[in-house]
Amino acid sequence: MYFRILRKDLKRKKSIHLILLAFIFLSTMFIAGSLNNFAVILNGVENFMDQSGLGDFLIVTLGGSKEELSENDKDIEEFLKDQEQEINYTVDDQLFFTENQLKTEDGEKVVLGGTSILNSFDIRQQKFYDKENREITHMEDGMIYVSQKLADKNYLTAGDKLRIQCENGYEKEFEVAGELKDAFLGSDQMGVKRCVLSSGDFEELLMESGLPYGRMYSVVCKDAEAFQTAYSNCDFSELFSGSRDLVKTTYVMEMVIAAVILLVSICLIAISVIMLRFTIVFTINEDFKEIGIMKAIGIQDSSIRKLYIAKYFVLALAGAMGGFAASIPFSKGLLLQVTEKIVMEEGGGNVLFHLLVSVLIVGVIVAFGYWSTGKIRKFSPMDAIRSGNNGERFRKKGILQLKGSRRKATTFLACNDVISELRKYMVLLVTSMIGVWLVVMPVNTINTLSSEKIGAWFGLTECDFFLVDEEKVAKLIAQGTKQGWYDYLEESKERLQKDGIEVERASTEVYFKLRVRKGEKFYKSFAIQGLGTSADQYFYDEGQPPIYDNEIAMTHIVAEKIGAGLGDTVYITSGGEEKPYLLTALYQSMNNMGEGIRFVEQAELDYSEGTGGFGTQIMLKREADREQLSDVIKRAEKLFPRVQVKTTKEFISNMIGDIAGRIEPLKLLILAVVIAINVFVVVLMQKMFLIRERGEIGMLKSIGFSNGALIGWQIKRIMLVLFLGIVLGTLTGAPFSEITSGRVFQMMGAEKIEFVINPLEIYAVYPASLFCITVLACAITMRRVKTVSVQEMNHIV
Repeated sequence: MYFRILRKDLKRKKSIHLILLAFIFLSTMFIAGSLNNFAVILNGVENFMDQSGLGDFLIVTLGGSKEELSENDKDIEEFLKDQEQEINYTVDDQLFFTENQLKTEDGEKVVLGGTSILNSFDIRQQKFYDKENREITHMEDGMIYVSQKLADKNYLTAGDKLRIQCENGYEKEFEVAGELKDAFLGSDQMGVKRCVLSSGDFEELLMESGLPYGRMYSVVCKDAEAFQTAYSNCDFSELFSGSRDLVKTTYVMEMVIAAVILLVSICLIAISVIMLRFTIVFTINEDFKEIGIMKAIGIQDSSIRKLYIAKYFVLALAGAMGGFAASIPFSKGLLLQVTEKIVMEEGGGNVLFHLLVSVLIVGVIVAFGYWSTGKIRKFSPMDAIRSGNNGERFRKKGILQLKGSRRKATTFLACNDVISELRKYMVLLVTSMIGVWLVVMPVNTINTLSSEKIGAWFGLTECDFFLVDEEKVAKLIAQGTKQGWYDYLEESKERLQKDGIEVERASTEVYFKLRVRKGEKFYKSFAIQGLGTSADQYFYDEGQPPIYDNEIAMTHIVAEKIGAGLGDTVYITSGGEEKPYLLTALYQSMNNMGEGIRFVEQAELDYSEGTGGFGTQIMLKREADREQLSDVIKRAEKLFPRVQVKTTKEFISNMIGDIAGRIEPLKLLILAVVIAINVFVVVLMQKMFLIRERGEIGMLKSIGFSNGALIGWQIKRIMLVLFLGIVLGTLTGAPFSEITSGRVFQMMGAEKIEFVINPLEIYAVYPASLFCITVLACAITMRRVKTVSVQEMNHIV
């Protein structure tokens, strides 16, 4: 009997059940896929590092040669040998090259975006893997593995030819063996890229190429924090030094994207559960006769509730199983970009995880469904006799009056329905509001990362474009003098002005890795000095810009590390000499995960300890619009053929691994999902309203309302609720962005971010798209009003 009742009930409202099924399917697919995605990335990065044999602390240096180590390298090795705790460390040789030294078969420069490293494939620092997750255990001479980032930027594939050309005339051609998976330098946040060669080729380049030499130290220790504290107390010069945990944070964007998808999934399952309750309550109210009769013949409340739960269990099971099957390829699609960078183990555990989540969703839906059927207990046999009513209503249905109003009758009916029965429309209101939140969040993030203002949050002064010459920067670092940088800036400015480009300022930022101390607390921090600028041209959160050479500004993160505050004296070591500095300002920076100390231009620093620079920043005398700036950049590219000319947006995008570009497809996916959800909700609600209101529609037809007027009445109700939800979502979208994607900026070092809002997108394009498509779906659904006849006015409840 139960099976027969269930089968008939499922057939009776087929379209409503199909929409619910679609909701459950999408919810399961998203939640199972995104949860698995998040768990895999969270554990996968750690497992990849373990599998690669990455040490607890890594040091990268530049200088000296294989035959004659630099004094700095000798001091580092002496420090490692003298450690009190038991440690093991490895040392590997490496060579540095720029894009001017790596060419394609056609002689074109390979786009690197920064200095890169050459290693032998068999170094002791870590293991390397190819694109198919196989460990690279052997390489033929003449072959080269390139990083995934380098391959993507230059469209390199296996079999392509690359040529290394050095200033001393040495030249050698290599064939690309494939893409490289590198635990240390493989993330988008790492600016340095790595290529590996056979041991024979590397030894040849080491002896003959004349490329800058450096060393890589990998330390394994029992107490990494104690080791880092001891290391920070020394005055070594290095290009990079950091813990394994710091390297792990460079994979943050993979985790962030997974978290965004998970957030969408949670919202989707919440909407599904709300829709389930709405459907159950509506169905129970419609089935008052059947419920009353069943109670009259002695069937218990629990048995009646089981009938409903059986139906929703079948729907939940079918939707969850379909979602489970779809979640596996969906999860693989989400992990596609991540698996290009890290090695992930394949196994049945992921499938079991998907299945477990799917079963859990079925349980949640059934439990929530059972709770929603509690209204059955309030029904009595008399409800069947009284057509579902148990008394009279002694209040007005609404506060609006048609008398004396110039509103159309259908407009009055729509407004009165919404005001008097707002709870009935709450599902659409909440859904549209959440939908706008989900769309606005990635849009605000992309606009902020793509704006010209982003330069201030990376500790850069305002400029029109950058001249990025990594080869020249490497020479200036090797030269180790402040005057060398000034000469370079003056030369760049003169060449531009000779071509008729009026330049107001040519400036740069040179960065260091310096030890800072307050009391007994030490920290080795990223430090920066602007040349050709003044300290008041930068953005500060608290205090006043430093003016004198014994004053500095510091990021909040570094200040917290050493317990410093405004007005405190801290001690910074440069050139082997520790000097006192007054902390006058605090600022935020997303450079180097929020680290930063800013010196004034006249402060005396040892430039032999410099580790890099941000290129030449050019500020034009006259403000240029987009077209004029594009023309200037093209002229600059002809003047500096070996240099990359970039806008601030392009420069920072390259620095942070094109995060905005990676979020862009996510934005489109979320928009499609939100539109689909809104359409499903509206179609489901309207079909239910049509079932319930057939009597009212028949009565209105009998007094002269046309089909068009009745469709307009139904559409106006949805438009009113939808408009209210979208307005609320738009107004609260910025705070939602701050508590979601704002955390991403905080992870990168920003204390607080002000989102750049494009009014046309946020307040017009996306809300209008959501509104119009949803209203169109409503209009198409309500064409079924034409099927209601005047005779059905007798069925008014």
